[in-house]
Amino acid sequence: MIQETGNTQRTGYTAGKIFYMVRNEPEIYEKSDTLFLVHNFINWYLTGGVCIMEPGDTSGTALWDPKTGKWSKEVINAIDTNLFNKIPEVKPSDQTIGKVSNKLVSDFGFTPECFVDAGCGDNMYGAVGTGNVQPGIVSISLGTSGTAYCYMEKPYVDPTGEIASFCDSTGHYLPLLCVSNLANGYNVLLNEFSLTHESFNHLIRITDPGNNGRIIIPWYEGERTPDVPQAAPLYFGFTLNDFTPEILCRGVLEGHILNLYDGFQRLPVEVKEIRLTGGLSRSEAWCQTIADVFNAEAVSVKGEGAALGAALHAAWVWLNENETDTELIKVIHPFLEFDESMRKKPITKNVSVYKKQTELFRSVSQRIRGLNSKDPFELRAALKKNQGSPGFTQ
Repeated sequence: MIQETGNTQRTGYTAGKIFYMVRNEPEIYEKSDTLFLVHNFINWYLTGGVCIMEPGDTSGTALWDPKTGKWSKEVINAIDTNLFNKIPEVKPSDQTIGKVSNKLVSDFGFTPECFVDAGCGDNMYGAVGTGNVQPGIVSISLGTSGTAYCYMEKPYVDPTGEIASFCDSTGHYLPLLCVSNLANGYNVLLNEFSLTHESFNHLIRITDPGNNGRIIIPWYEGERTPDVPQAAPLYFGFTLNDFTPEILCRGVLEGHILNLYDGFQRLPVEVKEIRLTGGLSRSEAWCQTIADVFNAEAVSVKGEGAALGAALHAAWVWLNENETDTELIKVIHPFLEFDESMRKKPITKNVSVYKKQTELFRSVSQRIRGLNSKDPFELRAALKKNQGSPGFTQ
């Protein structure tokens, strides 16, 4: 499947949804003329009938290969040999697709010369909104689930399929890691112990990075990366006296970030700076621990990255189509605003601890999945012996 489409078949991808419709709702499938992704349908409405897809979101269908820019006949025909007739043409995402419809001009007062951008996915526009359009910048979205992605000039295909092979909205590429579990474990923990965000930060300050060899594998609702849909959380290195608020807080914080980092390490990228978005990007504990685990400066981006990215992308496309050849970063720069209070540099002592803890996390994760790894008990003993300094203040 990776050879055909650059990706495995995940439940969130479009191919499986169409296959479900073909098998379970054949009468609806047969009545359909065109199968859209959501933003393509919106563009169809805005233009009054233009049927176009673009590479960014199309690469997430698992029907189309980002490497070659072509549909996979084998995958499509395996679903339905008539499916080709229901899929729109794919055109570049850095061009307009047509003018706004006469009806919208009449109903809402748009100028008839108003053009419609090709649109794209939320992560692709999140990259634009966080200035992630040059090598070395990594965007991490900290929501109920978590994503990490970076700009690349050439396509990257993960041979294991854990990193999604996507195109971006600029004619380049955006390999993306997605974990199912992130803020979900954190939010339940706050409710369980009646903690505020600040009291959580306080408990992190009074505990040691590395958690004295304790690891939480935070697969609370199954996990997408690694691909273990029936997984459950694991608590490694805990004694009966260890289930206290402060130890669990650090365990949940480090577990979620280590799970994200464990997948991210597959990407061949030298990280210069991490741009953080999402609710948890306003947390001192999360920002600092990400900087320490990834060993790179991290900073929170103000505003809604994806919405801002959509607006900036439209402005960039308009400029380029009106005889003004403009670099995208120049369009982005005046609007990109960082929360400097949440700019965190990696702390050397913590980085040293997290290198050991990263190895321990991978060892436990692989052992429980039946994969070869180093002895987790030996790694835990080494981590406890070389425990870092308390807290994360510089």
